Amino acid sequence: MLTCKDIAKQASDYVDGHQTVRQRLAFAWHLLVCGQCREFLRQLRLALRFYHQLPVRQISTKEAEAIVHKVVNRN
Repeated sequence: MLTCKDIAKQASDYVDGHQTVRQRLAFAWHLLVCGQCREFLRQLRLALRFYHQLPVRQISTKEAEAIVHKVVNRN
């Protein structure tokens, strides 16, 4: 049986449908008996739904370079 740690590691593949039938069954079995992992998966799906609703914003090359500069020079 999968552990909660396994569920956390595999959750993205599960949501995206990138698991074998056997993996999905093992995942579903764990969810059946673990309320905490069901809640974790519910929160993940909610976050993904919110993310996909965000507007796409194009940034200029100058803005991108400024972001990279800030990240690289961050101490």
